Amino acid sequence: MNKLKVVLVLSVIFILVGLSFYWVANISDPTSIKSAAPPPLVPNIENEIQQLANLSNDRFCKSEYEKIQFHIQEYHNLGKLGKTATENNEWKNNLEVLLFAAYTDKFIKQADFIFIGSKWDISDLKFIQSETVRLSTSAFYVEDSQRALELTKIQFVLNKYNEISGFIAQCRNFKFTTNDLGVTFPITEVIRMINQAKALRQTQLQNPKVNNCVRLHQELKDIHRIFFLAHINYLKNKIDHWSGKYITYESQRKYNEDLYKPIMAELEAINNNIYGVSNFDSEHEALVKLWKSDGVNAMQHKYK
Repeated sequence: MNKLKVVLVLSVIFILVGLSFYWVANISDPTSIKSAAPPPLVPNIENEIQQLANLSNDRFCKSEYEKIQFHIQEYHNLGKLGKTATENNEWKNNLEVLLFAAYTDKFIKQADFIFIGSKWDISDLKFIQSETVRLSTSAFYVEDSQRALELTKIQFVLNKYNEISGFIAQCRNFKFTTNDLGVTFPITEVIRMINQAKALRQTQLQNPKVNNCVRLHQELKDIHRIFFLAHINYLKNKIDHWSGKYITYESQRKYNEDLYKPIMAELEAINNNIYGVSNFDSEHEALVKLWKSDGVNAMQHKYK
């Protein structure tokens, strides 16, 4: 009886051990693709990715990136990245992740190379903007990662650059034309914009990297001249419009009160303390002379 119990116990043990070996042997390894030797073409692509990562930071390398991307897609389409469809897909994804990481890291350094320089070529900035958007919306982009943070910093620099460029464009496109004697040049608004240009330069363009852009500094420096020219053109157009109109007035006194004095007051109001330009006196004196000549003609006119 005791021998029978021993035999039964040993039998149960052997059965359990056998089942254990069977169960372990038949579980698939979820990381088998990583531990298994890669297909022959994978190291070639990995080498290409490494070569991209080693490229210089002083030029963009999107063409090299696209070439590697093409190889990955082509080999995947031919089923050469794995022995099975699953392996083929997984190696494609692994290589695309590696490529995205290497290219994004390189792009960040290349963008910074532009930012620490003084040239800031517009075509380079357009490329940086488009690539920043593309990489930030990629399927491989990881929120809150270091790469995401660096791309956000690039966009922040571009935003400040675009903000200042927009302000400069607004100043350059400023035009004010009216012949209405009751309306004068908007000097308060002009002073505000001139002061804003000065403040930007005094605060390093509000961004240490944007501050490296020599072109923005020079364009901001020219703002006061742009507004001075706009003011001079406004006065000249107004004088041209009203010159000779004394013939429409019933008397010299009426002409003086309603036309001559209002325009002369505008000529006297323009102040070089606002503009600080070297040609202020010559431009101002030419306008005063022009308008005074109209006043002389008005004095000589015989009113009805």
